[in-house]
Amino acid sequence: MAFNPKRIRPYFQNTPIVIVGVFFVIAFVLGLWWLNKQPISDNKDYIFLFSVFIAGIGWIVNIYYATKHQRAQHTINTLLSHARDPSYHKYFKEFNKTYGDDRIIELKEIQSNSEMKEGAIYLLNEYEFMAAAIKSKDLDYSLMKNTKRKQVCTLYRRCEPFIKNVRGDTVNKVSTSKIYEHLKDLYEDWSEEDK
Repeated sequence: MAFNPKRIRPYFQNTPIVIVGVFFVIAFVLGLWWLNKQPISDNKDYIFLFSVFIAGIGWIVNIYYATKHQRAQHTINTLLSHARDPSYHKYFKEFNKTYGDDRIIELKEIQSNSEMKEGAIYLLNEYEFMAAAIKSKDLDYSLMKNTKRKQVCTLYRRCEPFIKNVRGDTVNKVSTSKIYEHLKDLYEDWSEEDK
């Protein structure tokens, strides 16, 4: 299924770069118009105008690639810190040891065990934070999908009764609650590939 940009990517993060680029193009066109209106125009004026335009475009391209590189580096740093997080590993191991690898966990099972409820909330909050960062493009979408898709989809699917209860979803109505909204959107996007 195709990626739905409205669900995960709500805005174009490079908007400031595009605005500056449009400004440079407009300034270049106005500069050419102004030089053509002058009674005596020297070739040096045109060369200067073209030089400034080329330098500006080069600066914009440089900022674009630097931003892209910084996002990828930030994503890698986040993944590495996540991999080293002892709390995450503790809850992840206990969760899988208690509930097995892939079965849907009943709501009463999580609610009756305070330690497992704490673990479920911790793991879901970790992935909600990650989903919000992906949505705001602070983390690289493709890199996170390639490394975390299976874990996110599996945890969400297994904890779906608990998530629906926390959100206030019922059989007849889907809640407008903002709890785990980014995680829900990310799960819906990433799980479409499994269908």
